[in-house]
Amino acid sequence: MDQKKTLLQHFVRTPKNLQEENFIQYQLVGCMVFNGKMLPRVYFTAPNIHNDANFTITIIHDVLSHWSGHIPKVLYLQLDNTCHENTN
Repeated sequence: MDQKKTLLQHFVRTPKNLQEENFIQYQLVGCMVFNGKMLPRVYFTAPNIHNDANFTITIIHDVLSHWSGHIPKVLYLQLDNTCHENTN
């Protein structure tokens, strides 16, 4: 998936009288949580929110805050190896 899919307003075919600079570029971050069953979570961020290490920690905090049951002693994280968000 490319970032053009998260432009708002989204059209299957963009009318020719609309220009891309008038669209808002949202970022999409997905998170898969395995707690006995798979719980997918999706986060949309506005252009003024940076997708950096702070945002990654915020997502981890949100997932742990909404965890059902007890939190295990060992927590395994698998992150996409990108040069922006997850190298810290």
